[in-house]
Amino acid sequence: MRKAGLASGQLFSPGGGTGRSFRLTGAESEVTLSLFPVDLAEHLLARADELEALDRFRIAAYIRAYFGSPARIMGRDDTDDHEALGLIAEAAGYDASIFQDRAALDAELVEAGWRPTHDMLDRLGIADPWLRDHMQARVAAGQTPPAGFAVYFLRKRAMSPGRVEMARTAIHTSGFEILAEQSLSPDLVENLRKSTRGGNWRKGPFPVSGGPPAYLFFVLDVFPHPPYAKTRLRHPLLDNFRTLTCKERIRTAILTEVASSQAFNPVHSTDTSNEAAKIASMVLGAAACLELLRSVDDRLAQVAQRADGGTPAGPATNGFVYMRRGSVLRKLYRPHLASKAGAALALHRGLGVSDPGWGRMLDGSSEAGYVDFAEPGEGLRPVAVCPLPLDLRALEQLRDILKDTETAGWRIDENSLFESLWYSPERSKLVILGAEGERGEGGLLGGMPAKRWREVFGVPRSVSIQGNPLRRWLWRHMIHPAASWIGRVQRSSRQGLSGLRRLLRR
Repeated sequence: MRKAGLASGQLFSPGGGTGRSFRLTGAESEVTLSLFPVDLAEHLLARADELEALDRFRIAAYIRAYFGSPARIMGRDDTDDHEALGLIAEAAGYDASIFQDRAALDAELVEAGWRPTHDMLDRLGIADPWLRDHMQARVAAGQTPPAGFAVYFLRKRAMSPGRVEMARTAIHTSGFEILAEQSLSPDLVENLRKSTRGGNWRKGPFPVSGGPPAYLFFVLDVFPHPPYAKTRLRHPLLDNFRTLTCKERIRTAILTEVASSQAFNPVHSTDTSNEAAKIASMVLGAAACLELLRSVDDRLAQVAQRADGGTPAGPATNGFVYMRRGSVLRKLYRPHLASKAGAALALHRGLGVSDPGWGRMLDGSSEAGYVDFAEPGEGLRPVAVCPLPLDLRALEQLRDILKDTETAGWRIDENSLFESLWYSPERSKLVILGAEGERGEGGLLGGMPAKRWREVFGVPRSVSIQGNPLRRWLWRHMIHPAASWIGRVQRSSRQGLSGLRRLLRR
């Protein structure tokens, strides 16, 4: 058509596939979506040669109400299309002025069942203040729960008992509490398929489609973390970074034993607590949804009470957060993991306070899920916020602590050990605050991935525990830096190729 000089156009796919989707502009240019929900798009395409005046009016009204103007979806400057829109309106029996009133158009489209899905509207509202305010006006005051409430959708292909349990374990491991689970009836499957993700439950970038939603987890993270700036570029609506990391953990767990040629996307998640509440109301009903949101409020009130006015002293882990209250540092566990405080209390009481590598415990409760320590000292902070890997002297201090612990007849849980390390780079001092353990031989209860040992100390686990000082020095100062440099080069190359592919697909 362009070559013939007749017209120019823009091609979109029914499912909003990569390179054939509407793309927001400016800072949100990474956000793409289809023009129509999939079922509506397929319905229109099937009747493309039979469209009547009312169909044409609704198409034009849809573009005007939700995308602003036809010019916007064509990627052009606004043009004077009032006359053409007026003729479309009059042919369908409407006054031409209706195209000047987006709210009136929205009302007509809602009545006809032509409104986009709620998540499509949320994304369109990112770059459209009118649409964002219009949608917000429909949300009753107090109906939006705080960040941390989310829904995970397991797709049909992931519905073997073993895979559901994998997802459940991944959610728990990520620190989320499962408030409710729901297997979907055929009617609910169809309803959610049409009303979420723009109805696009196809294969995406995977070789095989995961199918429609089949099973839901309603979850809560009482210590949500705001998304980082880089993450916001791809997920501008996301209200909790941990929702995304948990989804990736679920996906990795389920696909571990799936051949690459048969890989599929097994899970979808909500981006915001508001979206999660909409799904809960749709699936569970208004009364059950309200009860679920009361549970959310109860958990958060419980955390606020146990924090006792403290402020976070570092990022939350999958199990707890440190809260600072004057000269007291409280290790506060997530409510559903409160009993873990018992293992930390037992270990610290059993070892006493004579070793300077252990923080001075003041008080604690396994029922309320907290352990209080005296402020460990100036310059000490959680290893999670320290530059890694740590100085080799920190590893030598840890080795001495582990030897003394083993001699005393205690074993430390590795995961809790690493999350409980506080360090001062300036003073090269290491202190443990709240590690969990039990009576027994061996010194360490395994479980920490070998990769994490190298990240923290720049030395493999085996060399850290059994190697001689020379081997540890070689690993920390020569082998680890070289391997890290090679890894950065490889990641940079992969990211560059990925960015080029996305650019070529536009």
